Amino acid sequence: MKRNLVVLVLAMLFSGLQQATGAPPEGPTDVEIVNAMEQHYRAAILAHDALMQGDLTAFSARLTELAAAELPPNSPDLWVPFNAQMQSAAHSGAKSPDLAAAADAMASVALACGVCHQAVVRGPVYPVPPKGAPDESLKDRMGEHEWATLMIWNGVTGPSEYAWGLGAESLATTRIFAANTQVGDEGSLPEMAAALRTLGEEAKVTTSLHARSAIYGRMLATCGGCHQAAGVKLTR
Repeated sequence: MKRNLVVLVLAMLFSGLQQATGAPPEGPTDVEIVNAMEQHYRAAILAHDALMQGDLTAFSARLTELAAAELPPNSPDLWVPFNAQMQSAAHSGAKSPDLAAAADAMASVALACGVCHQAVVRGPVYPVPPKGAPDESLKDRMGEHEWATLMIWNGVTGPSEYAWGLGAESLATTRIFAANTQVGDEGSLPEMAAALRTLGEEAKVTTSLHARSAIYGRMLATCGGCHQAAGVKLTR
């Protein structure tokens, strides 16, 4: 339901781009724009989910789908280079051999979305999902991390200063393990959890969209590495 609402809001906003970008009346219809934006969003957010799981096979499949996503007929010229940028990033990312390469690719995809929305001066406004009640259970702390990843995604692709700030703060302060837990060696679960908090602190002082997109990609790859190591299977 949450994802369907996001797609609906995104599509409604993009249906007004003909006027915002000065497209001629013979440009794409609202239905064509809705279909295209839904295709883009669905493939990209599922690639986001796959990378957060650490599933490179699913990640590749979703980026292959995104690389084939075309604009509606008669789209404004302004949209074309940004769509090509997104397709190129997705095409390259579909061949990612490891999480680090996948992080770079997903960062490039998200950046392409964000710069396009900046250029048309009317990007999507994502609903902010409510955070769960504070709790000490592992499930709720992981839910806090998931919420932060969505806010960081919204912050880059919107782009949204508000969402970015929420995500950065949540990422910097959420502890999966107790405060007195030893971080341990590189690649240990506590070390990766600490790395996410460090990323959150970095995110709080990062202002450029390009640098923010890189943090976004590194965040998802860190999540994916941790979930791989812990044998965690995420469910929706």
